[in-house]
Amino acid sequence: MALLESLRDAVRSGGDPIRARAQRAYMKSALPYRGHSSPELRDLVNYHASLAPPSRREAAKHL
Repeated sequence: MALLESLRDAVRSGGDPIRARAQRAYMKSALPYRGHSSPELRDLVNYHASLAPPSRREAAKHL
């Protein structure tokens, strides 16, 4: 599975639906929110980037 696909799956499978609704209302947006905090998202990105080949790790830092 590619880095981006595995990261997307992790983001979609976690989070807090109640927090997601509050985030969406706060942002006044129709975009999907998953209810993750910034530190949680940062940890997910760092974890999945660490599993990627070294050439992909540098690119993941810019996600």
